[in-house]
Amino acid sequence: MQNEDLVPIAQKTGIDAEKLKMELELFVSMPEIFGIFERNNADVGMYGGTAINKVYFGERQRLSYDIDLFCYNYDKATSIMDKSAKRIVDKGGRAAYMYKSIRLDLWKIEKTPEKPQKLEARSLLTFFGYVMPPVLVPTYSLEYLLAEKIIALAERNLLKDIYDAWVGLHIVKDRQKLRNYLMSMQRKRKVDVLFMFDSVIEKNLDWYKEKTIDAISYPEPKLMIKDVHAKLEELLG
Repeated sequence: MQNEDLVPIAQKTGIDAEKLKMELELFVSMPEIFGIFERNNADVGMYGGTAINKVYFGERQRLSYDIDLFCYNYDKATSIMDKSAKRIVDKGGRAAYMYKSIRLDLWKIEKTPEKPQKLEARSLLTFFGYVMPPVLVPTYSLEYLLAEKIIALAERNLLKDIYDAWVGLHIVKDRQKLRNYLMSMQRKRKVDVLFMFDSVIEKNLDWYKEKTIDAISYPEPKLMIKDVHAKLEELLG
């Protein structure tokens, strides 16, 4: 697909063609990246915004280009990636790489409550006429990814996390499973989700008005925040 081929999709979606080009590059790179890990028997699990949007949100997904990976054998995974990409961050238990134009963040972890399974990731482009096969990625249930996202929202208060929580809370099926994950993560990471809404997020609505995300359509931030807050109070209260 050439840049000019993205112009009609950009016009339909309202998303800049250069950002759609990054989306295309992500889906070209993902089979290569996960193929490297699989050929070398390195167990990884994809989580974060790209995982939840591309695997679960369908046409409601926002653009997200970075790949976050839990690495169950961190030393092996980083050794493998050092041969294929440029390391740009090296901190204890975390390494970041640039693979072509795609950023990868590898995180050291011993175990997660569930094992990653291969699920289909779909590009936003495919919902607007571009033929592209889905990519199989090792990732987690919607409930687990959504719980991680809600905790991230409480920790860093970003609009993209509010959007992911908003979409996720509208489509999640197993609410008890989500609640169990959230309660466990709050204890482990010493985060109080409802307190953060009351004390920080709800008091800074004007700040969120100035922010945007790359999705087809969504309510104004104030309405999303109110909706997410109400759903979390119902879930956790």
